[in-house]
Amino acid sequence: MAFLNHNINHLFITTLLIFCTFYSCYSSVNDTITSSKSLKDQETITSNNTNFKLGFFSPKNSTNRYLGIWYINETNNIWIANRDQPLKDSSGIVTIDKHGNLVILNNQNGTIIWTTNISNTSTNSTAQLNDLGNLILRDNNSGITIWDSFSHPADAAVPTMRISTNKITGKKIAFVARKSDNDPSSGPFSASIERLGTPEVFIWHDTNIHWRTGPWNGRVFLGSPRMLTEYLSGWRLVPDDDETYLTYDFKDKTMFGILSLTPHGKLKLVEYINKKEILRLEVDQRHFPMILTSPPKKFNQYRFNRRDNT
Repeated sequence: MAFLNHNINHLFITTLLIFCTFYSCYSSVNDTITSSKSLKDQETITSNNTNFKLGFFSPKNSTNRYLGIWYINETNNIWIANRDQPLKDSSGIVTIDKHGNLVILNNQNGTIIWTTNISNTSTNSTAQLNDLGNLILRDNNSGITIWDSFSHPADAAVPTMRISTNKITGKKIAFVARKSDNDPSSGPFSASIERLGTPEVFIWHDTNIHWRTGPWNGRVFLGSPRMLTEYLSGWRLVPDDDETYLTYDFKDKTMFGILSLTPHGKLKLVEYINKKEILRLEVDQRHFPMILTSPPKKFNQYRFNRRDNT
């Protein structure tokens, strides 16, 4: 009997080790794209924490196909690669080309639909979707990041993303709204950091100023003191030597937020706790009314508890 128990225990441990090894290997490669591991339509890669997925999707009432990153489900889209070059069918494939760029190809004729378009890249690179929702293209030899989606945003910002302006080159990380809720192509509204001596965020309609926040005083933008300050903590405006940038994060890592520029030039905030939506609101930049589009009771209770514990 002891011999039998020993064999059973040995078999159990061996099986467990094989399972853990397989799962570890699977979880580590399921968040990557390489030259030998491409991504087809109807397939996804998933961040290691399972919060984010990269794959093809179609907006509501559209058959166009776009490569995007979403939080929890496709309706919470935080980034789109080919927003202005949609595929008309499910022939898309994502891979690393011979120059080390991440590309979307039409698998039927090999046409490049979209590319990271980085010159002098490594011929040995890998794209990985990390636990922040950032798609990072790395040189496998040096480990250096040669491109990432956070530096090429669409219309949405998530924690640790930046809106920035480089003081030396003038290069900007700006956000561009969609044309409509069902058309993710670049619309007329955009947001960028301007006036770097006294930084503020401008929201543009084409080349005209639609609205501006007023200068940052270290805590809020003076022209819009109500703007999201009681809903988002952790805002920081950093005037580095080369770059001035605005970013935000939550101290409570069970929280997550998606702040987007709407097709109408408004700001929309959706917040989550433990992956469950607790708040959805829009801010009208000209008059600053807060338009709640989901019941605030749960959030208000959480906000009271959070303040009581700080």
